Amino acid sequence: MSNTRPVKALTVGDCFTKTDAENNQNQLKEKEIRFPELYDPTYLKDVYGFQLMKSLTKKGEDAHCELINISCLEPDFISNNPMWSGGYNPKTEEITKDISDNGFQLWYKPASLFRDKDGKYWFLDGRTHSWIMVDPNGRWKFQNIIADVYEQHPEIKFNEKVQKRAIRRFGRVSNITGHEVKGRPTPEDLIESTHDECNAGDITIDINGEPDFNEVMDYLEDTFGGYRFKKSKLGEIAYRAVGSYHKNKSGKKIYIKKSDAINWLTNESEGRHYINRDPVYEEDENGNEICKRKGIIYYVTHTEQSLLTIKQTAIIAGEKENKDCEIRIIVYKKLCEAIDPLDNYESYIKKFKTEFYGILNSISSAFFNGISQKKSNIKLYAAIPSLGEWHNLDELILFDDKVKNKNGWYQKNPRKGCDFYHRDKNQDN
Repeated sequence: MSNTRPVKALTVGDCFTKTDAENNQNQLKEKEIRFPELYDPTYLKDVYGFQLMKSLTKKGEDAHCELINISCLEPDFISNNPMWSGGYNPKTEEITKDISDNGFQLWYKPASLFRDKDGKYWFLDGRTHSWIMVDPNGRWKFQNIIADVYEQHPEIKFNEKVQKRAIRRFGRVSNITGHEVKGRPTPEDLIESTHDECNAGDITIDINGEPDFNEVMDYLEDTFGGYRFKKSKLGEIAYRAVGSYHKNKSGKKIYIKKSDAINWLTNESEGRHYINRDPVYEEDENGNEICKRKGIIYYVTHTEQSLLTIKQTAIIAGEKENKDCEIRIIVYKKLCEAIDPLDNYESYIKKFKTEFYGILNSISSAFFNGISQKKSNIKLYAAIPSLGEWHNLDELILFDDKVKNKNGWYQKNPRKGCDFYHRDKNQDN
């Protein structure tokens, strides 16, 4: 084998070729010997349990590296990565930079897909680097990926529950083995994956709504025990997973990039039209131009950018053409943790509000003798909802400092049973 490692040069809108797939396949022949945990079917069955893995077989037995068109892939696959808390790989930015700097390296294991009976492909492993390449809003916009494909074993009776369990656990183990650039699973990731197993019915839930501790412990040891977690640590994680299960049925939405948040805000088919508008002017009786209706500029930012938000919105508001515009700040939380997602979400939007106004007060006191900010055209306007159990996911969570509930945050039509997001009508202007 040549010592030269093949790399795919990157061009926007390109695709992987048959030669790329063959180069990738040739590199993997040596890796099959070096990393049996990723390739050897016998080893895989030992890891997952023979009864679990025998229902899956690699398409073409020893075949590697097929070319799969993006039209065949599960929709929006990046937003549902079962390995990571919140469904998002924390090393996405690092992997993106590596690909951009060095090209797509064809000596790494390709994505792993499961082909269902209807011909649709579902991800077992490799979501992150695949999405970086094919994301229609991303940099490269590739039209296909290279993948190993698994199918239902033709000699094994189809059992959908067992098959889904094998698919979930295949992805989790492949994310913590091998020598490629991947995220480093945290206890929160293990807790969320445990909750997924509970929701799938593979861990018993007792009459009090709590997962069976012994079954949780068995799952964690079987799936993650060979990694970096000792049994004592897995026991601690198991207790946390059991104790937090009822708090994590939240229907979480994640916003990986700013464009995800903007797409939600401007989705007219779902009744949202948060789009900038120009001011309207007319002449008075003396021929002077006056502003009849202010313009609106929406500034979208995530919850950890309070200082940058002040700087950027001040620049926008200071531009001459924006003198008659209201700058409305809308914040979003990228993803919420598994342990107590509601508390995690609320603590971050509260922190943003506190930091935002705290910095402004400090600037006012230091430079402007404490002048009030109330006449400013820059407003903290709203937050994007993230948690389906507590939020109405179709409308913004608005901010008004006159509202006492939830530190000023409320929804016009809150989710039924979530009265703490109601606005107190006695406080309306």
